[in-house]
Amino acid sequence: MDKTAKTGLLLIGLLLLVYFFVTNPSRQDVEKYNSTKDSLALVNRIQDSLKGIAPEAVKSSDSAQTIQKDSVKAAQLGNFGKLAQGINEECVLENDVIKIILNTKGGNIRSVQLKKFLRADGTDLILLESDFNKFNISFPTKQAQTINTNDLYFTAPVKQGDNITLTAALDDNTALIQHYSLKPGSYLVGYDLKFKGMNSVINSQSLQIDWSARIPKQEKALTQEMQTTTVWYKQPDVEADNISESKEVTEEFPYNLRWISFKQNFFNSTLICEKSFTNSRVSVKNINMGNYVKELSTTAYLPYNAANTDNDYALQFYFGPNDYNILKTPDIGLEKMVKVGWGIFGWVNKFVTIPIFNFLSGFMNNFGIIILLMTLIIKLALFPMVYGSYKSMAKMKVLKPDIDLLNEKFKDDMQRRQQETMKLYKKAGVSPLGGCLPMLLQLPFLMAMFQFFPSCIDLRQKTFLWCADLSTYDSILNFGFNVPFYGDHMSLWTILMTLVTLAMTIWSNQFSTQPKEYKWIGYIMPIVFLGVFNNYSAGFSYYSTIATAMTLGQQLIARKLVDDKKLIAQIEANKIRPESQTKSAFQRRLDEAMKQQQSKKKK
Repeated sequence: MDKTAKTGLLLIGLLLLVYFFVTNPSRQDVEKYNSTKDSLALVNRIQDSLKGIAPEAVKSSDSAQTIQKDSVKAAQLGNFGKLAQGINEECVLENDVIKIILNTKGGNIRSVQLKKFLRADGTDLILLESDFNKFNISFPTKQAQTINTNDLYFTAPVKQGDNITLTAALDDNTALIQHYSLKPGSYLVGYDLKFKGMNSVINSQSLQIDWSARIPKQEKALTQEMQTTTVWYKQPDVEADNISESKEVTEEFPYNLRWISFKQNFFNSTLICEKSFTNSRVSVKNINMGNYVKELSTTAYLPYNAANTDNDYALQFYFGPNDYNILKTPDIGLEKMVKVGWGIFGWVNKFVTIPIFNFLSGFMNNFGIIILLMTLIIKLALFPMVYGSYKSMAKMKVLKPDIDLLNEKFKDDMQRRQQETMKLYKKAGVSPLGGCLPMLLQLPFLMAMFQFFPSCIDLRQKTFLWCADLSTYDSILNFGFNVPFYGDHMSLWTILMTLVTLAMTIWSNQFSTQPKEYKWIGYIMPIVFLGVFNNYSAGFSYYSTIATAMTLGQQLIARKLVDDKKLIAQIEANKIRPESQTKSAFQRRLDEAMKQQQSKKKK
């Protein structure tokens, strides 16, 4: 090793020695580090030990904040200040079908459970949920303050039962009283509102009621719920009506309303006034929350008579199912919310479908069999129409060779072809509408069922064969993705309905006199059904399947009853009759009247 190398190594050693002494921590630094480490460990241990009591600590903190807010509010409310401080307790109003939780703060309804029903996921059916259900009554005072019942604490001597009274008293002679009552087996909640001696306090001619709720999802098909959830209302002596289900809208009513309802597909929450609400406003909003359908709200007013010492209001709530028979009982038009169809379709449901359905359901609980028997009864009643329809189609089939000749002869002249075809019909004594008219007369029943099944709460969560719920779609295969125009699942009843409808179309085309190039149009509708009804009520698809199958069966029976040879002979005889004899009695009388009129003009 040369001198230069030795010198380099020595310098490196000196540098390392200096680095060691410079960077080595002092005793104070070591003690500080150890102390910090021990403190951090202690903090972690304390945090771990606090985990078990954290919820109580948070709750205590929330209570402290509530007390602080109440204190501020009390200072703002003057004479009502003492009612703005207290403890919020729950009261349970209950009978055998409904359970309602009331708050002593506000004296209002916190939540509503329908005991005899479950949500689609099997959990309790909570019609209104506490965090998103708000009900408030407000009024101005003579001290220019606005009092909201939501800010006041009420007292309740009885906190559980079918009658609960909540009182907010300023003194022995001045109080706001809310009385709730339930009768056994009833979904109607009596709500008596009494302003005792408040005429010396209130400075207004009306009381304002604000009610809003986020409507929770109850069913399997969210889209169907959104399409049926909205606000309904009724004017005195006018039929109930509703806000559009498909739009976000706010609507004001300068006229009086008898009741206002937050309506879902199978349930509703309704506020009813014995007299009327005035100057009401309702609102419908869509919300992007998976567990909620829409947000519905209303503002309404009750007239206040300051000349009276006491002002009493008889109100009611209805929290329950959209059952036609139940809603009809109060006789205030609530049953209108059950959509049974308009015009003739509604008449069919009211006077045929619903009575037969109720009669059969009184004997059995299998709703698949009930639908089958109901369809059989209706089809037997309509069999004369089906027989007449087949007989007319059979006549058309006999004339088909002649019509084919006319189609070929006048294929380039549609107007002449139609004229000659009508002459042939007239000569043979055949009506081209004879096969269509009886089928059209059956259309009201099909349309009535289209309205009936999705709104029939008796079918809700009722199983039949592979179908878990006849009120909504059945699914034998879930895709996990959405197919345009079809959906994210496969409905077997819709497939069967499509196949049976195709079979019916093939059968009908045997009697059709239309050119071949037009017959394919009849196959479009069944394919459309496959997409449209895949997300529709399985009860309707099931009904349509068996109804179409029965119609096909009836036409096969009619075929056995009709003597084709006799029919051919009759048509051939009609062809050789003089034209005057082929006319109907009405047509002959009409021709005779025209001749007499012409002879009078000549004179």
